[in-house]
Amino acid sequence: MWRNPGNGFATGCSDWTRRTTCGVGGEPDFVFRLRGQEASGGGGGTCKAGSTALCLGGNRFKAEVTWRDAKGKVNTAKATTLGGVSGYFSFGGKTLDLLMKVVDGRSVNGWFWVFYGGLSNAEFTLRVTDVATGNVKVYTNPKGSFISTGDTNAFPNF
Repeated sequence: MWRNPGNGFATGCSDWTRRTTCGVGGEPDFVFRLRGQEASGGGGGTCKAGSTALCLGGNRFKAEVTWRDAKGKVNTAKATTLGGVSGYFSFGGKTLDLLMKVVDGRSVNGWFWVFYGGLSNAEFTLRVTDVATGNVKVYTNPKGSFISTGDTNAFPNF
């Protein structure tokens, strides 16, 4: 479990390590769970956007989503870009079911950041690949949960 230090981005916190305060005292303002899993691959590739993949952060990051329907079948979500850093995925229709973005936070903490917000309580898996290094982060949402996540230590600056 990770606790948002102080009052989050509005505080004077300069690092985002796991601790409860940033010298402002009191209890953390938010508590939430990060579901992430790191893996690594070969790297050196290029992102190729398509109907099921977003290319974000100057085409350095590739995002793909699978989701499970009411009958238990795993499906690939449809991807729609909203610009160079953000996009969304649709689960079997034209609706916006999962919004995400990749932010270059290197000037703040030396990492690229991944943010996403689910507008559906469907089970899904979001896979984000740093095509320059081959590093992969996998985020999951269990069926019945509405989830939003901000991972400010998603990918290191290589």
